[in-house]
Amino acid sequence: MKKLVSVLLTLIVTAMLLPAAAVCAADFTVSKSGAAVIPNGAKSISEKAFKDNTKLTSATIPNGCAVGKEAFANCVNLRSVTFEGNSAYIDDEAFLNCTSLEKLTFKNPAANIKYIGKSAFANCFALETVSLPAKTGEIREFAFGNCTSLSTVTVPQNVSVTGKWAIGYMHDEKSGDYYAADGETEAYVSYYRMFNGDLLEWYSPNKGSAVTMNVVKDSSAEKYARDNGIKYAHFKSVEPPDVTASAETNSVVLKWNKINGADAYRVSILKNGKFTEYKTTTAKKCTVSGLESGQSYTFKVSVMSTAKNGKYTELISSGEITVSTKAAEVTAPKKQKSDIPEAPSVTAEASTNSITLRWKKVDNADAYQVRVFNSETNRYEKYKNTTGRTCTVSGLSSGTQYKFKVISLYSEKNKYIEGKSTDEIVISTAEIVKTK
Repeated sequence: MKKLVSVLLTLIVTAMLLPAAAVCAADFTVSKSGAAVIPNGAKSISEKAFKDNTKLTSATIPNGCAVGKEAFANCVNLRSVTFEGNSAYIDDEAFLNCTSLEKLTFKNPAANIKYIGKSAFANCFALETVSLPAKTGEIREFAFGNCTSLSTVTVPQNVSVTGKWAIGYMHDEKSGDYYAADGETEAYVSYYRMFNGDLLEWYSPNKGSAVTMNVVKDSSAEKYARDNGIKYAHFKSVEPPDVTASAETNSVVLKWNKINGADAYRVSILKNGKFTEYKTTTAKKCTVSGLESGQSYTFKVSVMSTAKNGKYTELISSGEITVSTKAAEVTAPKKQKSDIPEAPSVTAEASTNSITLRWKKVDNADAYQVRVFNSETNRYEKYKNTTGRTCTVSGLSSGTQYKFKVISLYSEKNKYIEGKSTDEIVISTAEIVKTK
């Protein structure tokens, strides 16, 4: 009896000590599209949460969420990882053996990351470039080791490279030797690949490409590069601009602080999943006009420096700024039942990661609403209102089926009222075909 009471007390105390946002590995799943599903408010991704998951293709790490040990280890089909903001740490072997990882993005250039742990990105053979945020604390032993395609790593001024063989090194599994990658010397490295439905490991010779480190003069990163014979180049280290935004019905005004070392500022707007230059200016303000009312837009402001050839080069950019324009005031007489607009007649065409819907003008329709079916909530959700007659839904997964509806809208008492809706529109994106 005493033993039972002791066990119960231990369980109660342990539960009381757990943080409110703590979650276990079972809480992390993968969506049908291959994206990591991370619970809202999670402060950390638990140890081995996604380890060995071969269905995983992408992961977005929420702001403030740490990544535990081996959290994504051996996810051999993981291709892209995006950090939305700060992360307490990226722990040891967090992304070890993610052999298909091509894109590592830190959306906030001023993000705070306490450390990148031992072998955190080791054996990420497809990773080519890495640009670390300004407030990364330290890079530990072999963090980017055996990254055989890695060509450039940008390390801001205050980042400490504390670990042995942290960047630009290979490890030979047969001999146990470590050496700076030179693009010529072969090392036997471990591979994890799917074979007949099983995840297998084997060793194979590979030549690691020589890495160039972009560093600030007299920084810890420069010392690491010099001491280890790693090629390096100097770059200016500046703080990202602090941007505020205000909106009208058809425009957004962006303002930011003066940045020492800036020759100009480039304002970019997100279109079809990519940032496109809107304007480069020497001022600390920019009005983006010609926008649709009641729509959400995403911007970033980059600090630019004048190169020797007279062209601008980007030093650093702000985080993403998302703002919605004000809804236009609409005044119109109340529609009679006979005047309620019919459903539009829609055609659809697909590419690998987007679907474009088109329709003809509908009598009495003042606008149209495109909705996308969300399989996780089991309902159609608004994607966009538009006064045009075309809509491209981007950022989709290739070879995946999607469902849409398009609804005619009419204006009444300064707001849109739903007319008639199309039936369900089902279309799949094209599959990406890769050739060796």
